[in-house]
Parts: sequence; structure tokens; C-alpha cells
Amino acid sequence: MAWNRRFRSPIVLGDGHYLETVRDAAEFALFLPATSKNSGEWDLVLDLSWRAARDDATNSDIDALKERVVIALKAEGLI
Repeated sequence: MAWNRRFRSPIVLGDGHYLETVRDAAEFALFLPATSKNSGEWDLVLDLSWRAARDDATNSDIDALKERVVIALKAEGLI
């Protein structure tokens, strides 16, 4: 698995931290409070993270993950 694949550009959070790899996105989703995880958006982020980390993943898989992370972060008010 290639968890170190990078997004084309990092996702900058409201607090100045950033997510720039598939691993960053997956870890962020895994360590969210339970109330955030219940939204369903983060389950999709985790599913897409697994897809983007596969050895046969394409740039489209990584772009789809980034897009879904941005949607989930906006829903949480984090960006």
C-alpha cells in the first residue's frame, strides 16, 4: 500500500495544519471525535483512502479522496 501518495496541493485546515498525503487524510478521519464520525462523510473518506493507497490507484482515486475530504471538512466547519 502507498499511503505516502501526495495530493496535488495540500488541504489547509482553519487552524493552519494541513493534510497532504493519503495517510494524513486517513489518520485525520480515524482520530475524529465520535460525534463527527457519525456523519457518514468520514466513512466515505476512509473507503476512498483505502482505494487511493492501493498499488494500482490512479490520480483520479487521489483526487476523489481529496474532494471528499474537503467536503467533509467544510461540513465540520474545519475549513
